Amino acid sequence: MLQQHFYPMHSGPFTPADREAMPEDGRRVELVDGCLVVSPSAGRAHNGVVMHLFRLLDRACPDDVTIYPVPYDYRLPDDSELVPDITVARTADLGAKRITAPPLLVVEVISPSSRWMDPVVKRAKYEAAGVPAYWIADPVAGRMTVLELEDGEYVERAVVETSDVALERPFPVTVHLRGLPEG
Repeated sequence: MLQQHFYPMHSGPFTPADREAMPEDGRRVELVDGCLVVSPSAGRAHNGVVMHLFRLLDRACPDDVTIYPVPYDYRLPDDSELVPDITVARTADLGAKRITAPPLLVVEVISPSSRWMDPVVKRAKYEAAGVPAYWIADPVAGRMTVLELEDGEYVERAVVETSDVALERPFPVTVHLRGLPEG
C-alpha cells in the first residue's frame, strides 16, 4: 500500500519552522517566498550531469572546501530554503542540516520540472543572497551557463558545451560536458 503523508491545514505563508516539522519522505521540498515547491525525482540525464560535474569539482577541490552532490539545504537571508543539485562551500560554513552562509558555488541541473525555476527564480534568489558563482546546466541543450557575481549582479562568464573551459571560481577547475548520458 502506498504510504501517504498528509500535512496539517495551513494558512498563510510557510516558514522554515513549518518545513522543518514536515516528515522526511524522500521528496525534494524547497521553500520560496513562503511557498512550498515539491520536485519529482530526477532522471538519468539530470543525475549523469550532477555526477559528472561533481567528479570534476571533487578532483580540483581544496582541503578547506566541501562539495555535496546530494540534497543539502541552503537557508537564504529571506528565509527561503533552496536545495541545489551541487553545493560547494567552505567546510567551516556547513551546519548539521544546512548552510546559512552563501556557498562558494551552487549548481542546478535543469529538469523538465525546473525549466523556469532554475534559470529565473533560483538565479534571482542566489544573486540576491550573494552566492559568488552559479552554474546552470541544461542536459537537453547540452550546455552549461557559468554566472559569477560582479557588483551584486550575475554576469555570464562562459558557456560550456563541447570544449574544455578553464574556470577560476570557486577554485581553478576545467569543465566540459562531453560523454554525458542523453535524455
